[in-house]
Amino acid sequence: MAEISVQVELTEREANAAKAISWLKEVYGLEPGHGKKLKLQDWVKQHVPKYKWYRWNTLLAGVIDRLVEGDLHTVFVFCPPRHGKSEFVSRILPAYFLYRFPERWAALSSYNAMLAATFSRASRARFNLPLSEESQSAMSWETQLGGGMWAAGVGGTQTGRGWHLGICDDPVKDAEEASSVVMQERNRDWWDSVWMTRAEPGAKKLLTMTRWHSNDVAGHVLRSQKDWTGAAVVHLPALAEDRKHVLELYENYPNIEIVPDWREVGEPLCPERFPLDALKDIQARLVDYYWACLYQQRPSVRGGSMFPKVNAKIIPAIDQSQVRVRVRYWDKAGTAGGGAYTAGVKMVVMRDDSYVVEDVVRGQWSALDREQAMKNTAQQDGRYCHIRVEQEPGSGGKDSAEASIRNLSGYKVAADRPTGDKTTRAEPIAAQWQGNNVSLIEGAWNREYLAELETFPTGTYRDQVDATSGAAKTLLELNQKRKMVPPAGGPRHPVYSV
Repeated sequence: MAEISVQVELTEREANAAKAISWLKEVYGLEPGHGKKLKLQDWVKQHVPKYKWYRWNTLLAGVIDRLVEGDLHTVFVFCPPRHGKSEFVSRILPAYFLYRFPERWAALSSYNAMLAATFSRASRARFNLPLSEESQSAMSWETQLGGGMWAAGVGGTQTGRGWHLGICDDPVKDAEEASSVVMQERNRDWWDSVWMTRAEPGAKKLLTMTRWHSNDVAGHVLRSQKDWTGAAVVHLPALAEDRKHVLELYENYPNIEIVPDWREVGEPLCPERFPLDALKDIQARLVDYYWACLYQQRPSVRGGSMFPKVNAKIIPAIDQSQVRVRVRYWDKAGTAGGGAYTAGVKMVVMRDDSYVVEDVVRGQWSALDREQAMKNTAQQDGRYCHIRVEQEPGSGGKDSAEASIRNLSGYKVAADRPTGDKTTRAEPIAAQWQGNNVSLIEGAWNREYLAELETFPTGTYRDQVDATSGAAKTLLELNQKRKMVPPAGGPRHPVYSV
């Protein structure tokens, strides 16, 4: 049985101290401040007997015990999907916490209110002690001692109640939302100005989520404090990694505790549910970026250092009057529905010598469909946009490039003969990227584009990087050739023409 400590304050909610003591005696069979403390795992075995225990959630239970007891004030849980972390932290933990402290409040948030309500409803079912007759809804339910649980979606209307235990489970829906600058700012503002303002003095918080992006909620929270004494990270990738590489992820957060991983490199987290062969099959079906985020809990792929995702700058628009030169560069392929992609990257160089990727068109088209897509894109880009078509070596590459040039007659189009390997060609624009001199216009293409850049040169596809390298090279050449052309009337500032 749990030790319950009830401090009756002279408030309307807790005015009747005798009733509280009577309730404790009737339900627990003990006086306030006395009794046995049930650890989380023991409580689960009694009250959720069908719950399956594995080594990883036994480890997590020990960390949560420290959070509940007050040894820790913050716990981050980063584990792969379908391993049961939400079952444990969002359905079981609130019920256990209120069993221990029925006069306190647990709160739970997720990316939408419906999911949060589902977690709260399940936790209410596991709380097998009497509830207040006045409040028993899924979104808010109370114990008979004035505590309880409430749930809400991220960004939505929050209840006026506070919390002593705050659980934030998957505040970001998916990779597209995680990559959106607008959503990143919304989630950061919500955490700072809404969620954390509900925390009671001495409150404990637990955040669990998929690490889609370095600027997600977890990244923001980790950067929000200078000293993380009293905080722990449960970082358990699907396949164990060299521990020194895991520690590198958190080296900028002083005094944060990284919970030890017992496994050898390459060993699965929960072989009873996902054996090594099953995880390898999943990895083969996913692009490297999604495997790294979903299963390895890395917002960037270790080793993909030419275009670090942390340097991605997504902006809503640019000042068109500041554009010097614009180009669309095509890296072509000719297999429909499979194989390599055709990619057309539109990039501009600005008057301050910064680069902006405005748009990316990409598809697995047949040769005929590809040429039509290129012509349609040229019509949308307009005649002031330069076009370059990569010319592959040999006579076949020359013939293909000449066919595309004929197809794009009337536009500023030319063939480009790249030299050197793909990595060498990417180095100039990679240097600009690492120097925070490249921005992206926000669009639906951002997700796949960043995924490919992040995994280059080891990823499955490299067409968008090749087109980006070609566009940057072309812009540099055109920018160096620009001439000042004063229009009629004598301008105050010259304009550039290429």
